Formats: sequence, C-alpha cells, structure tokens
Amino acid sequence: MSDVALTVDGLVYVFLGQAFGFQRIDGAALGLGQQARKAILPGQKGIVAVDGEVFITGYVDDVSPAYSGTSHDVTVDGRDATGDLVDCSAIHQPGEWQGLKLEAIAAILAKPFGIPVKALCDTGTPFRKFRIEEGETAFEAIERACRMRAVLPVSDGRGGLQIIRAGSGRTMVSLKRGQNILEASARLSHRDRFSQYIVKGQQPSWADQIPADQLAQVRGDATDPGARRHRPLLIIAEQSVDGASSQDRATWEANVRAARARQVTVVVQGWRERPDGALWSPNRLVRLADDWLAIDQDMLITGVTFSKGDQGTRTELSLMPPGAFELKAEPEPEEDAGWMQ
Repeated sequence: MSDVALTVDGLVYVFLGQAFGFQRIDGAALGLGQQARKAILPGQKGIVAVDGEVFITGYVDDVSPAYSGTSHDVTVDGRDATGDLVDCSAIHQPGEWQGLKLEAIAAILAKPFGIPVKALCDTGTPFRKFRIEEGETAFEAIERACRMRAVLPVSDGRGGLQIIRAGSGRTMVSLKRGQNILEASARLSHRDRFSQYIVKGQQPSWADQIPADQLAQVRGDATDPGARRHRPLLIIAEQSVDGASSQDRATWEANVRAARARQVTVVVQGWRERPDGALWSPNRLVRLADDWLAIDQDMLITGVTFSKGDQGTRTELSLMPPGAFELKAEPEPEEDAGWMQ
C-alpha cells in the first residue's frame, strides 16, 4: 500500500487513515484532502509525497478538527501553489504588453506569486498587443492568452505552471474490462449537442460601407449527424472573423461538443500505471477496451482522483475522446474596438 506523507514547516505527517488527491487537465490548481492527527494551520506551505515522490506542492486551504468518544481527527484540504493564480486578481503595471510571446506574458503574471512558467510546446508568434481585462484573475488572463494560441495552462504539481497541448503523451498500459478495471461507468449526453451550428462574425461599426453580399458570406455552417432532432445553435463570434474562420469555428463546435458528450469514469487498483511505474496523470492517451460500454478506442485522461481507504489505494480516471480538447486558436482583438450587434 502506498505511503502518503505531508510535510509542513519541516514536519512530516504520514497518513494512516483516509487520503485523496486529484488532478485535472482543465484547471490549474490541484487538490488534496487528508486526515491528520496533529495540528496544522491554514496558509502553511505543504508538500504531499507518495512513496517519496512529490505529488503536490502548495498550501493548506482548510483545516477541520473533529473528535468523538473514540477518535480525534484533523481533515486537511489544500491546493497546488497555482491556486493563487486562480483566486487572485491580475494586478500589474504596466497592464499591457507588445511583441511578447505567450510564455513571457504568463511568466510576468505568475512572477508575483512565485510561480515559474514553462512552455512544453510551440506557443506561436508573439502577441501584437495583450492587455489585462480589469477584474480578471491572473489565471483567467493567462488562459485567455492561451486560447489565442490553442494551448492549455496546467499545473505541474510542483508549484509551477506548464503550457501544453492536449494528449501529448501515452500511458504504458491499456485499460481492459476483466483485467485491470475494477469499476466503470459512462455518461452519454445530447444536452450540449446540436444538429446545426451557425457561426456569424460581429459586424464592425463601419459595416454600412461593406457590400451586403460580402457581409452575408461571413458565416460558417456545420452539422452533427449524431443529433437527429432539429436543434440549431447560432453563435456570434467574440471577434471579427472572415468566412473561412467562421466555418472553422462551426466545425470545431460540432466536433468538440460531440466528443465531450461521451464521458467515461474508470476505477483501477493502485495509484500507478504499473507497480513500478509512474503515477497516473492527466493529459495522457490511454487505450480503453470495454465491450459492455461499447468502447474500444484511445481516450484522453482528463482527470485523476487518488484515494486511500478501506479498499486500499485506488485511482479514478476521468476519460473523454481526444477530440474533446481539440483547441482552435482564437483571434487577437482588433486594434480599434468599435463593435455593434
């Protein structure tokens, strides 16, 4: 059984009771929840390790002491250090940069929090101009910049932020019913799927100077054969777009929504892919073969939840088809902001 230890201010707490932690591909902060038997204070820096391997470096958010006639326990909840990026406002002078690449802007926004940034993929060309929007958090600003370059900002679990593309690695094992899958469930939904996607661009304030036939061409259409009822969706693009980019956006909406409508949860024994292998982690492709769920294809690990309790150590894997995180680069804002519906 894996040993879980929390180090706070130089003191090491080995957890003999219940413990859990989670990672997700679609958010920066990681979480943990563990039961301790000694006093730990909110705000303290902590390092969670599994068998000596660092899993989370962050801070204690909540401490919940409790006792009964037979026990005294303290439940500790915390997050990776990047949780501060998620919580706190982006306040920086200057609040606008020109000619900088994505990773440079992200590093500037993360530096006040002591969080290093590393790009693990090509982040494209430098921004002509990037401006903080008043009231947004540091992570919201970084995520918005990432959307313009079709990449993802994720925590590395060690107090840093990585910029990645989805599905950049593959597990060493497959998931097969009757072999290493203890439990499995699926959710197949049509709630967010539509039969037709229509994307129109916002019209500039000088639209009356553009011929009507050209304005009519700034539209994209795509269909989803899996949505058999009449369910149209009209999307107004966030920025000015041309006909080609409108069509790309419509196709992207149809493909991504269809992929995200298929979600699978699988439970396996242990926290590692193999007894002597790496810990399960998000953003890795894994082959899922489950005849009862009627799935035999590569899936993307979008979330990992580790647990330790009466049933030993277990890992719950959240899976989606890889297309669920196919990203489309959003356009940079125009220099002149003069839009009307």
